[in-house]
Amino acid sequence: MEHIKNITKKSMVMLIALCVLLSSPLTALAGSGIGGSGGNVQIEYTKYTIAIKYIDDEGNELQTSQSATLTGCGKTYTAAVPEIDKYVYVGYYIEGDGNLTNLKKGDPAVTSKADGSDSKNGKGSYTLNVVYSVDKNDNKIPDKDEHYVITEKFEDRDGNSLPNVADKTVAVDGAVEYFGVVPSIPGYKYVGYYFKADHMTHEGGSLANLLTGDPYILLNSIDGIGTYVNHMVFEYDDDQYGRVNYDKNASDATGTMEEQKDLLGNEITLSANQFIRPGYLFAGWSTSPSGDVVEYADTAKFMLTQKTTTLYAVWEYDENQWATVSYDKNADTAIGTMEQQKVLKNSELTLNPNQFTREDYLFLGWSTTPDGTVEYTNKQVITLSNNMTLYAVWGTSELYYSIDADRDTAEVGDTIGYTIVFGNADILHSQTLYNAVATIILDDEIAHVNDSIKFTLNGKTVTVPYSYEGQQITVNLGTVNPRDEYVMTFNGVAVAKGEGSEGSVHLWVSGSLTQNLKSARSLSPENTIDMEGTGAGVTVVPSE
Repeated sequence: MEHIKNITKKSMVMLIALCVLLSSPLTALAGSGIGGSGGNVQIEYTKYTIAIKYIDDEGNELQTSQSATLTGCGKTYTAAVPEIDKYVYVGYYIEGDGNLTNLKKGDPAVTSKADGSDSKNGKGSYTLNVVYSVDKNDNKIPDKDEHYVITEKFEDRDGNSLPNVADKTVAVDGAVEYFGVVPSIPGYKYVGYYFKADHMTHEGGSLANLLTGDPYILLNSIDGIGTYVNHMVFEYDDDQYGRVNYDKNASDATGTMEEQKDLLGNEITLSANQFIRPGYLFAGWSTSPSGDVVEYADTAKFMLTQKTTTLYAVWEYDENQWATVSYDKNADTAIGTMEQQKVLKNSELTLNPNQFTREDYLFLGWSTTPDGTVEYTNKQVITLSNNMTLYAVWGTSELYYSIDADRDTAEVGDTIGYTIVFGNADILHSQTLYNAVATIILDDEIAHVNDSIKFTLNGKTVTVPYSYEGQQITVNLGTVNPRDEYVMTFNGVAVAKGEGSEGSVHLWVSGSLTQNLKSARSLSPENTIDMEGTGAGVTVVPSE
């Protein structure tokens, strides 16, 4: 039996801590399944002691305090409001939750906490302050001759008048109380009020200490006239606004657009597009960055239904803003392919390197007509304003030569003077010849004299590298500019290598000329001019 009592006591403590409230005493069955006989055990509820004080608006006690009890968690006790001569009830506050400058309206009441956290060991306490103010009308019947003027001002927390909201004047005749009506102001939320009047006997709140709830004040007059200012204070409420942001939606687009903001539920006109994308036209706006369907046209009407909406620019390719360069090999025997190039009109473009080749011809450059001369060199930077087709210009080397001897006949043993002229006559295309090499082959009947080789360039003596081996002279002319002319002179001795001593031997100088034709930007294939059979002949006769 002692065991059962211990269990029952533990159950009582747990139930009191949880503040279990029932309309009738809790009955615990101690005997069922535990051992021993059953019986009823009374559980004492959580009890609260409430001290009720009646004070004026300066904290002075007006009459004897009272006390009351409240049983149970989450329960409410409402105190009576007795009439006190020359005073009028203005509100209440609970000690520790409010003060004289922050009164609650309505009947004074205390509600215990549902979780019992305001109690300990089943007990709790509250102090309820019921506040009165001097009755300026001394509870008299309103005098119909008294006149009150209340100016209602609508301000922000800094005391500034709200935009687009005018002050309002309310006339009240023959009244004791004023009840203000808080208007709904779009974009703002009401936070409190305070009163000002020269003849007020106590402070009616302040900007730094706002009164909450609807504006209320007991009216008082001097000589039948009372003037009040009701300051209703609001603060900006961002939750009432919707925004539209604009995204150019392309990395190569430029420009900026400001965010638009207005009250949710309002219809706005979208800002005119300020974005620019080269080569494209603005088509409208989409709510998706990947959207290619226009949902809103430029400057369309838009209903603000969300806090934030982002509109993405939709772009359409504009063929008229682009120019293309096409390449034509301009010869049936030429081979190779070249891709078109495209660029925005009036923009710079570097021409693609030539990919065409033509046997026995050199690529000289590009022309805008099939039979034209070179207008653009290989890989030249140009400004393109319209579509253009470039035609390859083909040519052979204009490097020329001539071979002359100082006599027509010579006897064996005579010295024959030879002159070879190399020149660059490619004036039309102004092409420079690079790495020009002349190979001169002497007939077996000519003996070369090494120290007789001399060179001039455009009439001035110059030194030109050369080598001589057997009957072959190799001359490295190097760079030959347009209109350059090299003159090479040397002596050869006629020798008789033929059989017999009668008759004549026809001597020749022949060879080849090799050079590279290169523009300022590209090196063309090697070109060789064969000089075989074009040498200068001399008839050699036996000496007497």
